[in-house]
Amino acid sequence: MLTAVWTVLGILKIAGFILLGILGFLLAGLLLLLFVPVRYQAAGIFYNKPAGRAKVSWLFPVLSIKAVYEEKLVLAVRVVGIRIFSMEKVFGKKDETKEESGKEPKENETGEESDWDGGDDFKTEESSTGMTEKEGQKPEPLHSETLNQTKTKKKKKDVKNKASTKKRKKAPKRKKKFSLKKLLVSWKEKLLGIKKQFIGKLQKIKNQWKEKLQRIKDRFMQLENKKEKLKEFWNDPANRHTLHLLKRQIIALIKHILPRKISGRVRFGLEDPYTMGQVLTFISPFYGFYAKKVEVIPVFGEKVIEGEGEIKGRIRIGTLLWIGLKMLFDKNFRKLLKKYL
Repeated sequence: MLTAVWTVLGILKIAGFILLGILGFLLAGLLLLLFVPVRYQAAGIFYNKPAGRAKVSWLFPVLSIKAVYEEKLVLAVRVVGIRIFSMEKVFGKKDETKEESGKEPKENETGEESDWDGGDDFKTEESSTGMTEKEGQKPEPLHSETLNQTKTKKKKKDVKNKASTKKRKKAPKRKKKFSLKKLLVSWKEKLLGIKKQFIGKLQKIKNQWKEKLQRIKDRFMQLENKKEKLKEFWNDPANRHTLHLLKRQIIALIKHILPRKISGRVRFGLEDPYTMGQVLTFISPFYGFYAKKVEVIPVFGEKVIEGEGEIKGRIRIGTLLWIGLKMLFDKNFRKLLKKYL
């Protein structure tokens, strides 16, 4: 009996050790995921042609993503040193392959001369009267009687047409009587129509302006309501505290993500000295940020841009989660999320 109990206890002990080992392995993986940073680095040059490389790695031998660009993009993903994905892509226009043009078609593919000479196949021709005649035959002449009949018919038609035109010319034209009453009525109708059109246009313009003024008034009312709501929101001390906290967390997030190491050299210039001066005036306020890291060489009177640079940084997932949790711990922030989302 005791031996059975000891065996059961031994089995449970072994199972407990196995479970503890699994839990320890999962905990170690979680801690590695949270606190081992994802490192990134990139470098590039531009002298007439761009070229560059970039790399993202986590727990270096475990996961790495590498990209190289030099006239073509080469991307490779490795897990524990084994390549699981690769890609090559060429940017720009592809070289057009020249195709050989086909030979011109010959008159006869077999090389033999054609039998047709265009002479004996057609033996009929169109005469000036539109009739086809056989060789050796002449058109029969028209009879003189038929010609005389056609001439007399044409003469009769001409005489009739002249008589009808004379009658038309001799017919007296009717003169229209002048009516002052009709003229006044027509002018009155025209003036009434113009008056109606003018009144209609004025009414249309009036309605349009009325609608526009109403829209402007509505917008001002909306802005006034928004202004009042913003005042109420800002005057609440809890909201002010939340906004200050959000500002601090956003600044911390940007500082964490930005690269830790920046180095480079830029040489640029423009042909117009005035435009070049404006560019230098624009970048001068940021001199304190890039002076020790990036060398800027201005060139006047020459249009040129070239340089090289390198950045290195890291992102820790645990830090990102901690920044987010700090915001979620704020009770007022959770309240605002429920209200506006």
